[in-house]
Parts: sequence; C-alpha cells; structure tokens
Amino acid sequence: MENEPTYFELLTQYCKDRGYNYFSTAERNRFVTTPGDPMKNKKVIYFEIRGVYFIAFDTFSANMGSTNMYCGLFTDIRTSDNNLFSAIKRGFLTNFLTYRNIKTGNSYVDKKLTVSVEKRNGKPSVLTESDVDRFLAICNRFEGLRFGISDERVNEVHNLSKKRILGLEFNYWEVDNEKLDFFIDKGVELLERIKTRL
Repeated sequence: MENEPTYFELLTQYCKDRGYNYFSTAERNRFVTTPGDPMKNKKVIYFEIRGVYFIAFDTFSANMGSTNMYCGLFTDIRTSDNNLFSAIKRGFLTNFLTYRNIKTGNSYVDKKLTVSVEKRNGKPSVLTESDVDRFLAICNRFEGLRFGISDERVNEVHNLSKKRILGLEFNYWEVDNEKLDFFIDKGVELLERIKTRL
C-alpha cells in the first residue's frame, strides 16, 4: 500500500510544477520529555511573486500542546498606525467572536466586513468598495480568510521581518492546484492595488 503524499510534499510539488523559485524546510527538534515525543516540528514553504510572498507555515510543539498553521500572501507596507486592521467576511457570529470591532465610516465596507483594529483609536481608511468585492470573491472559495495590515512579525521570510505587513491568510494549508492558482492570482492583485495607493 502506497503512502499518501503529505501536505508539505503536495505543496512543494505545486511549486515545482508552476516553476516558482521556492524555499522549503522541515525541521524536527527532539528536546524530549519522553522517548519519541518531539518538542517541536516546523514546516515552512515560501516563494515571492512581484514583491508579495506566499507563505505556508506549520509548527507543532508537543511539550506545550500548541500548534500554529497558516497559509497566505504577505507584503511589506508603509502606512500610519491608524490603518492597522483585521477584516473578515461579515457573518452571523463575527461581531461576537472578534475584538475591537469598529465602523469604518464606509457603509458598504461596514455592511460586508467585520473590521477590528489594533490601536484603540484606529480608523482604517484604506479599503475601497472594489477592494471589498475582490476580497469577498476570494472568500467564496476559502474558509476563514482574514485580511489586514498588522505589525505582527513574519519571521519566516527575512525581507518581511521587523516590517509592517499587509496580508491575506487562512489557518490551514490549501493543496488543490486550481484553488492555489486562483488565490495567488487574485490575492496578489488585491495586495498590489492597496499597496500602490498607500
């Protein structure tokens, strides 16, 4: 019986098939609490497209019982503290499950998205109706998609560490080639549009 390829193997194969110049690593550190119990298992794949980085990241720490997994598109951006935000598609429970929700002052944005801010007095003004429509078109194909500008560090890529980040991400690894093509094409286009305006 053949072993099914892992998500890591499928994603590296996708990069090879599409001709992306990618970086990948799979590390397994064995600071053991009991034999065979790895403390940390980390996998990273990334590549750059026109200044935007696609990153797939997964880490598991058995000792701490924690995991962190995401897949997304990220680019550095220069903008004011007032524009730090996180947005998700508006849904029935989104207002209850997010923190520091605000109204942007744009009724179209407020009707379609739940926007939260990092700074107490933040009032992001970077989103247009066209941006919202493009984001929602991507959301229709990806569960739990988040979008925003943040000071969170993306240390997996040297060019993004210690910089303000504009990103689009979800908390799983997508390995369907057609969906990845769509996400990368439409996502890079959206991030480029916003970055050129700021």
